[in-house]
Amino acid sequence: FVASKIEPVEYENFLPPWYSFNPMVFISTGNWHNYAEQVRQVLQKAASSHPLVMDRAREIVGGFSNKEDEITAIRDFVSRNINPINLSINDLPLEQVTPAERTLMDGYGSSADRAVLLYALLSAAGYNPEFVLASRILPVENLQRLIREYPVPGIFNQALVRLKKDEGYIYLNDTDQYAALGTTSNDGHLGLLLKTGQIFTISALTEGLKDREDLIFSIRLFKDGRAIIKKKRTVYGKKFAAFRKKFTEMPPEKRNRYHQERVASISQSAEADGEYVTNYNMYPGVEEFSVKVDNYATRQGDCLYLKLPGLTTGIMGVKRDERKNPMYRDWFCRRHVKLEVTLPEGIDSFQIIPPQTLFLPVERSGEINMETKFLPPASPSRLAGPKRLSVQMDIDLKPVVVLPKEYLQLLEINRILSHPETRMLLIKMKR
Repeated sequence: FVASKIEPVEYENFLPPWYSFNPMVFISTGNWHNYAEQVRQVLQKAASSHPLVMDRAREIVGGFSNKEDEITAIRDFVSRNINPINLSINDLPLEQVTPAERTLMDGYGSSADRAVLLYALLSAAGYNPEFVLASRILPVENLQRLIREYPVPGIFNQALVRLKKDEGYIYLNDTDQYAALGTTSNDGHLGLLLKTGQIFTISALTEGLKDREDLIFSIRLFKDGRAIIKKKRTVYGKKFAAFRKKFTEMPPEKRNRYHQERVASISQSAEADGEYVTNYNMYPGVEEFSVKVDNYATRQGDCLYLKLPGLTTGIMGVKRDERKNPMYRDWFCRRHVKLEVTLPEGIDSFQIIPPQTLFLPVERSGEINMETKFLPPASPSRLAGPKRLSVQMDIDLKPVVVLPKEYLQLLEINRILSHPETRMLLIKMKR
């Protein structure tokens, strides 16, 4: 193969894999079915029953009557007691995969070694697990074709174990003891099922176990610009696991400092107004705190200006006016934001409020929705009291490759989201 006079590719942020937009030569001599069977035989041999593993499985699940508790206990045992070594299944010959009983005694192992031990413990506890290899390739169609047609073993570099449930599959070996059972760090990535050689998309057990963040702001606004703000954040999926780990391991004095940091994130002049609440022992995780801020809204003459917090102000990676190469957004974005502003008395008119409805479709990726409406007073007995303004923004975007000619659409969406009128409230007060 000969190539000449190849033009250089201008570097830009968020480029997709090289092979997806440049001439490439792919050569493969095998097929996924044969490779999957070869790996399956090696892993199952390493996971074959051993008295030491069977005794430890009985110890781990002893006293549990609930299957989910048993599975969680086995996962947590491996997470806590088997130190992970940063080696993929392709870094060593398959024959080097460590037998389950040796990994149990050594207390450390690679991704494949830990998967073998998980498989052996689950089998000894009476379950019927399956081996899966995971890839970092996300389910973007034009990135998958060559991988499916030209097998390269290095693409699938992490060994997982899965169990069947009515709702779907529980994936193990890519989460730790802080994650909710059914969460997977490989949600949306390609997987190779070893018993069939099938390539498929790995998914969390349910929609509620996928990565997501919900934000709720309750703002009581006064006519002099003062505000009392309550913020509630709810986290799901891997975000919950990180949240739970942080606060489980955080000492009290650091928690107090962190609370002050969260208060300052609302405004540098904010003061804490009440208890800092974190609920991380139940799923999903919840963080709540309140602040009071002088001059949170700016008063200029008869006008009161408020920049609404929490709303997305743009799409990450969209900065330049044009692109010469495709842009690759390789992450999911699931976010729900709700603001409820209790307005002050004495309003003459609204000069600027966020759009009543805003629908921003992102081709092949998802959409951004926004809705603004007035609500009646919170107390029915105060019908003449201040009204409330509700603003909601929902973002649901999946990974996508954006072609240069499609980039202009993202640029326009970014312009709308970053415009002050999309996230500003301007009120004229009565004299």
